[in-house]
Amino acid sequence: MSTTKLSPLERARLYVQKCSGAISGQRGHDVTFGIACKLYQGFALSIEDTLALMREWNALCQPRWKEKQLRHKVRDAAKRARGQRGFLLGPGEKAQKPRRRSRAEIDAERAEMHCRRLEARAASSLAYILKENRCTPDDFMRESPFRLWGHTEPETGLLLQLHRPEDVIWIGNQFSSGKPEHAIHFRTVEQWLTQPPPEHWELTCPATFKPGSFSRCDENVLEKRFLVMESDDLNRDQICSVFQWCRKFMRLRAIVNTAGKSLHGWFDKPSPETVEELRSILPGLQCDKSLLALSQPCRIPGAWRADKKARQRLVYLDLEGKQ
Repeated sequence: MSTTKLSPLERARLYVQKCSGAISGQRGHDVTFGIACKLYQGFALSIEDTLALMREWNALCQPRWKEKQLRHKVRDAAKRARGQRGFLLGPGEKAQKPRRRSRAEIDAERAEMHCRRLEARAASSLAYILKENRCTPDDFMRESPFRLWGHTEPETGLLLQLHRPEDVIWIGNQFSSGKPEHAIHFRTVEQWLTQPPPEHWELTCPATFKPGSFSRCDENVLEKRFLVMESDDLNRDQICSVFQWCRKFMRLRAIVNTAGKSLHGWFDKPSPETVEELRSILPGLQCDKSLLALSQPCRIPGAWRADKKARQRLVYLDLEGKQ
């Protein structure tokens, strides 16, 4: 096919496919900047299209550039552009004018950059956070406002007291949802306290559901009052240190020993702005952000975890203002 029938973007993609990747120690920065200049200036592409092709070319680089590094190269190429754009296009072709970005696109890019900065800052601060907020499960057990040593109440019922008596709470296992017969897993706190769930029902959800629900889905969530944090990468002492740091801007309500390697920390749900920032911060702290989802399940204390042959237990509980 004649290249004159192709758009500038398609011709630029063919050009990139013939380029070798940048290799560390072999003037990789110069090579990368040169290709960015060719795409933006030579083929008269927009910044967005230039970045898109740079991402494709990045698969050939050793090592691959990080996203923010690619963005930096493209911005530098645009800033240093001089003279007529489109010098790699044919004489009869019209150089592509940069598309004016909409306010929504600009705001989205700024939001993305803000999220990346938050994650990078959290990752670089993790060692400091662990050192300055050093804490262990035993420390939280001793500090627990509700005395957990020697108590006689079922631990499942203790955690449920964080909710209101009329709240509809789901308790069950991974597949205890989606069919009409699963309605037995959706009961009010008052009903659960009267008829406790079987000990082999290992999971709950830090949200309340609409009356009559039989499916644990986001559409049936009435309200989520708690934010649950966990990490599969940090050890128990380390995640306790993260919990301790989080107490500076969120109230800790409970810590659940999952009978596995992780702990679940229950916090009063902060403002929507803080939740959005946590979506970026948690990965930097090596924590799982999936529990930010409305209906994501978590471990409930008092249940027997069959795969670990151990019981899920409370480590910390604060019922102040809940009883």
